[in-house]
This record gives sequence, C-alpha cells and structure tokens, in this order.
Amino acid sequence: SVRIRTGVHPLTIRFFRSIYDRGLHGLIKVGEEEVPPEDYWFLEPGNRPPIEEDQLDWSPWTPLRNGQLIQAPNPRQYVQFRLDFDAELFDARAVDELTFDYLQPPIADGLVAEVFPRLAQAEEPATFRYAVLLQSDGDIRGFDRLEVDTNVEVTSIREVTLNGEPLEYDIDFIEPLTFGLRLPLIRADRSVLEFTFDLPIFRFGTTFSGRAYHSESPAVPQALRPGDATVFGPADFPELSGLSVAVPKDQIGTLVGEIQLDSRVFTPNGDGIHDEWRVFFNLLQLTRPTPVTLQLYDLSGRRVTTVFDEERGIGPVELAWDGVTDTGKRLLPGNYIWVLAVHADAFTECHRGVVGVAF
Repeated sequence: SVRIRTGVHPLTIRFFRSIYDRGLHGLIKVGEEEVPPEDYWFLEPGNRPPIEEDQLDWSPWTPLRNGQLIQAPNPRQYVQFRLDFDAELFDARAVDELTFDYLQPPIADGLVAEVFPRLAQAEEPATFRYAVLLQSDGDIRGFDRLEVDTNVEVTSIREVTLNGEPLEYDIDFIEPLTFGLRLPLIRADRSVLEFTFDLPIFRFGTTFSGRAYHSESPAVPQALRPGDATVFGPADFPELSGLSVAVPKDQIGTLVGEIQLDSRVFTPNGDGIHDEWRVFFNLLQLTRPTPVTLQLYDLSGRRVTTVFDEERGIGPVELAWDGVTDTGKRLLPGNYIWVLAVHADAFTECHRGVVGVAF
C-alpha cells in the first residue's frame, strides 16, 4: 500500500526539553518546551522527553491509489510517501517507478468550499447553493474549470455568480456522479464563486467534494477544502460550514425509500393493458453496489420466481416485469407475496407486499 502526507517544514519530528520546578520533596516536572534538534542531543537524558511526530506542520498519512488526486492538504512545499510491503519472509518486493505531477505556481494557495443547506429530506428534490473561495498569498494560476461530485445526476445548474455578480459559464458535462463547469479565469484573492444546483439526496453524510482546474494544465487539478467560504444567510453558521449534507435522524440507516407500485393487480395477457408489473423505489445510504433481489412467493411460502437479481448502487431503481417466470412460463392467476431485499454488508433489509395476477 502507498500513503502520503504533506508538510510546511522539512522536519517531520519535534524535539522538546523537560521543565522542572523545585517542590517540597525535590524537583517535579511542570511542563515541556520545544527546542532545536541540535540542542536536544546536548540535554541531560532526564531532560529529553520522547521525540514526537510533528502533527502541526505535517498532515496525517493518507491512503493513495494509482492515478488518484492527492487528498492530503495542498499546496505544500514538502511531501512524503510511505510504501508498505506485504509478503512472505523469503519473498522479494520492489518498486519500479513512483511519479507524481505538481504545478508551480499552484492553482491557488487555498480553495475553500461549502454547500448550503446542510440538512435535506432523503428522496425529495432539493436545491443547494455551492460556494468556492479562492485564497492567494502570491503568484498563482487561478482556475477556469470546476468539477463537483454528487450522489446522483443533477437536474439543474444555474445562478452562477462571482463576488455577487452574474458570471458567464458553460456546463462542461453532467454525469451520474459528477458535473463540470467551464468559467472565465478566476485568480483574484478572496474571489467567491457561487452557483445553484438541484438533485435529491440518497445518503446520510453525502459529500459534494470538488476539484478546480487550469485549462493549460488539465492533468493536475487542486482539491477543494471544506470550510467557511461565504455567508449564505442567518441559518449558515460558520462553525458548521463544509461540503457534507445530512438527512433527518429518522431516515438514517434505511436502505430502501418509499416503494411505489403502479398497480396491485396486473394482467399479463398481451392485450396491452396492465401487461407489466412496474415497481419503483430508491436505494439509500449505500456506499457501493449491493445485491438487490425481488422475488415472488405463493401464499404457502414457496418461491415462485425471481423478478430481479442485480447489484445496484445508491439512487432510483425502476423495474418492469412481464409475468414470465424463471422457467419461461407465464405466472398463473392468483395472489402472490413479493419480497424486496437489499443485502448490505452489515445487514439485509427486507420489504414485503402482495400483488395479484388476473386474466
């Protein structure tokens, strides 16, 4: 495995000196103070506390996959990679090549982003306002393209402004899990880009992470950092600013939203009227594709057929079944129990109901 961290100082460790004071029964330790490395080794052993990892100037170790955008804080001057090998005692492991791309000057010294509101009812259409604050302490490139990650495809993008003024833009693309905007070059310090988009929420803790690009260096984007980018209104508290949206407490942990059946009785006789049984539901909370099954049982509890058996991810699912069973025969008239099951890693959630078949 490969991990990475970034820092603002070449040293990754910190050195301290113990401070003592005289008490009733001798010297007692009352604290520590940081000292330069060269001074630390000249201290008496009793005055040298253990060396500590620098957690102020260096970020924690972050897992890294091949081709992934670095998630550690950036831009920073120093970077470290850590490679861990998993092998048997007499096996050999080697790294042929490790490369990474960087920009100098960077796109920005900081890109702070937030979304509002940060609480939304699951399954219902929702409107969000998104803001990106550019921070610059010197020479930067700026950005002219932005990508935002979503949980489902957005239905609308509008009201794009820069520092409160309308801004010309183009929708670069819209995909099921992300969308992109093309913009005029933005590089002035404290510039605030804002825009509105619509979509439903299907997961507790949905995070609208994003990346900014400079068109002349498209291979090296800069990640947006969650934080306080602007003030959206009286209900926007700075200490809660970020890129995550939650759902109400009573919806947490539910994997299936409202299940809608177009009819409780269908007639698969080929006359063009109610020939199919249609089912619609939303999958919630899932973090990866999960097995989903819809099966029919007769009233004695015997499985009759499997209507649906696929791995599906978060979002809407719409099914249409023509009444033909696994064996290729048409389902006989009668009442049947349907069982919808989502087989997640932690548990299986089941829903049941009755559907009738008539001719």
